[in-house]
Amino acid sequence: MDTTFRGNLGNLGLAEILQTLASGGKEGSLVIETQVAKTELYVSQGSITLADADFDGRAALVHQCVALGLVPPEAASGLLDARQRSGRSVTDLLRREAGVPNDDIEQLRRLWYQDRILTLFVNRNGRFSFRDEPAIGRRIASASLPTYPIDAVVMEAARQQDEWALLSSTIPHDRVVLESAGARPALDPDADATFTHVESLLDGKTPLGLAVEAD
Repeated sequence: MDTTFRGNLGNLGLAEILQTLASGGKEGSLVIETQVAKTELYVSQGSITLADADFDGRAALVHQCVALGLVPPEAASGLLDARQRSGRSVTDLLRREAGVPNDDIEQLRRLWYQDRILTLFVNRNGRFSFRDEPAIGRRIASASLPTYPIDAVVMEAARQQDEWALLSSTIPHDRVVLESAGARPALDPDADATFTHVESLLDGKTPLGLAVEAD
């Protein structure tokens, strides 16, 4: 299996790489390698997915479900203990023991895979290599991996980068001190409690980084 092409992310960004592969109808494996990590993506029929990601084994998923109201807070420690004792996957425990609907878990899976892919777009230091694999689509289907249209992912990555640039120009570092403007929109009770909590953190004295840690 010959490498179709390879190069440096400093010369060709991930958005350009993926658009080139999509326009050429390529199917195969794209590896992004930086000093921090090596990540493999599968490319097939104009879509991409992560080749390997341990979503099912993430202990943090339990806490995420608690934060979303899908699992009672008092049940979290029991689920994590059961994972340690039995070796069962977190998603299996959430489904069978906590009664979290499969649709909710799958939605979290899709969001998590998508976020992992989007973080790759900020890399400008590293290497990439692509290999043709015409049968890659069958591998994606057999592993039930969530796929994402390349055009949509590239557009979302660009949107996030634009927002981050704007945010960085306003908040250049986490030592910035913020305070509430005082204006409060009309909110439902749950959202109002969250707004009040955020206001308490933005007290005009506490650096943003410490406020985030306190939350």
